[in-house]
Amino acid sequence: MGSGPAERDPRSWMAHQAGQRKGQVLGDVLMEGLHIRASCRNCRHRTNLSPLRLAKRLGYDHPLVALRRRLRCSKCGMRDVEVRTIEPERR
Repeated sequence: MGSGPAERDPRSWMAHQAGQRKGQVLGDVLMEGLHIRASCRNCRHRTNLSPLRLAKRLGYDHPLVALRRRLRCSKCGMRDVEVRTIEPERR
């Protein structure tokens, strides 16, 4: 994976958005104020992931669907993980 400006810098990511997206990317999740929930299909363990931390590591233009291939359940070790966006909890 490269480390071009559109992948690492949020300002550059926003400037290059037109016509470069195929589905939702981590930058979209951040802009919409959503959270990311990862759920293991094997043991049903689930956790919320930081979209900011993921975007800084993987790039703001990293597709959300590609995130699934990179994750492993911290409880059972299986790679059968479902990823989806959720609204933040209101307190």
